[in-house]
Amino acid sequence: IAERATVACVVGTNNGVVENTSVANVTLKGKYAGGIVGVNNGSVVNTMVYNSTLEGVYVGGIAAKSSGTIDKTSVFNTDIIGSCLGGIVGVTEEATILHSTSSAVLDSRNCILEEGKQPYMGGIVGLANGVDIQYSSAIADTAYYLYDSNSQTALGGLIGANEEPKTLKVVSSVASWMGTLPNDIQFGPIAAKANIN
Repeated sequence: IAERATVACVVGTNNGVVENTSVANVTLKGKYAGGIVGVNNGSVVNTMVYNSTLEGVYVGGIAAKSSGTIDKTSVFNTDIIGSCLGGIVGVTEEATILHSTSSAVLDSRNCILEEGKQPYMGGIVGLANGVDIQYSSAIADTAYYLYDSNSQTALGGLIGANEEPKTLKVVSSVASWMGTLPNDIQFGPIAAKANIN
């Protein structure tokens, strides 16, 4: 079990290329927690995370935060716990995500929120401050999305929210929904909230 400000199984901050890597049966806890990298400023290619638990504030199955490129990645049988949760990336800053898929469990029930904030949960990205998603998918069984009904959760099939008027591009990507959607959340099949120029 690792618990620090930024935690990941391979690289804390990636400014190069991380590729051909699989991670399984790990538990990580930190403010920024990613299955492969904590902060991605470069490229993450052909990676997989499974049978793991990732917990923090900004949490993603592959990267907690990304301003780079993530390609050919998958996340499954993994619990992602916190307040800004994405099956692939917790929060993006003009990032690109290609050919990636997730069926992670997203859990914001016990998250600690800053004043005025709300939980963001997305099958691919929790909070998108600019993102280009192409040829990616999320299996969004409502049983996988666990949240406090009083928290005004923003839950999106692919993206929890795009709060800033930056790039929001989705091409040939889909979230497959199963189960009954509750009435007490902000929901969108692609994004729950979108602020677009």
